[in-house]
Amino acid sequence: MNHSSTSRGPSAGPPPPPAQRRPITDKPTPPHAGRSSLTLAGASITGLFLLALLHSLHAARALFLPITLALLLYLLLTPVVRLLTRLRLPEPAGAGLVLLLFSIVVAAGLYSLADPAREWMDKIPSALETLDAKLRPLKQSAKQMSQAKTAVEQIAQGPAADAAPEVAVKTDWQIPVLGWTAAVAAEIGAALVLLYFLLCSGDFFTHKLLIVLPTEEDRRRVGETIRGIERQLSRFLFNSLLQNAGAAGLFALALWTIGLPNPALWGAATLLLQFIPYLGTIFVVGVVTLAALLSFQDLWWIAFPGAFYLALMWIKGMFVTPTFLGQRLALNPVAVLISLLLWGWVWGIAGVFLAVPLFASLKIVCDHIPRLQSLGQFLGR
Repeated sequence: MNHSSTSRGPSAGPPPPPAQRRPITDKPTPPHAGRSSLTLAGASITGLFLLALLHSLHAARALFLPITLALLLYLLLTPVVRLLTRLRLPEPAGAGLVLLLFSIVVAAGLYSLADPAREWMDKIPSALETLDAKLRPLKQSAKQMSQAKTAVEQIAQGPAADAAPEVAVKTDWQIPVLGWTAAVAAEIGAALVLLYFLLCSGDFFTHKLLIVLPTEEDRRRVGETIRGIERQLSRFLFNSLLQNAGAAGLFALALWTIGLPNPALWGAATLLLQFIPYLGTIFVVGVVTLAALLSFQDLWWIAFPGAFYLALMWIKGMFVTPTFLGQRLALNPVAVLISLLLWGWVWGIAGVFLAVPLFASLKIVCDHIPRLQSLGQFLGR
């Protein structure tokens, strides 16, 4: 009997089941999705921490401002204390001697400048009269234009009722000034006391930090990082103060040469205002030009102080600062302006003066920590 060709043999098994398809919605998770969410969460936490820190610094100014000032002065003066220690002078005695000499120099400078500053304050009324006389032609033209504008407005509005008399309220300006002076004196006193104990401590806090590290390699690496940061910060502060003092001395000498009254006062003001980039330069040029306008008649001598100061700052920025500090400490101008605004909001005038040292300190710290070197490059020029 012939079998059909379609019959299966005994070895043939059942047909294979159809292949199961994975649901279309079951897509593999990208490997970077979890990492991105963690990065976003970390950035959010860091931003909230920075906002809380700035608010705390602003609210507790009386606490944090003396501490910051003491730390900056410690970095400036500690090389001198260490030099005296190498000369066999005990650290408490060396710290007391350095702090005493520093206080005497600052107090003597303020005392010597008190009389010239008071003289200029007394001259303000007569100086304003002199300035008014020199600007009278311009004011006459502006007054005529203002009168013509007022006449046109009165014609358009018609007759107006008699205006009510203005009441001027005089306030005693000495009371808030005395309160502000007392607060500043208290902050400076607290900073000086803390500065003395910091100078006496030497490397005490560094040793305490290194002791808690687990391995000798960690202690060596962290110790080198701390010493490098401290050394570069001290170098930056000392060189900045030296350059500002040299520029202020040259500027005062130039003002004395042309016969501008009280050149030492303008030199001291220049020394302080150089710590405020850009804005300090504008303020110095405006003030000395006004003083020259009140003291001279010739236009050349009136323009000379401001032009000389601008040339001096250009030479300092182009040649002197790169020579002493190098391009590594060149700061980003936009970031510097933001730092001025930020610290001015946090601590007022004191924050404006401390903005550049604090900004440079942040850049130096970032340059010495591998994980923050990208931020240090952004803060640089």
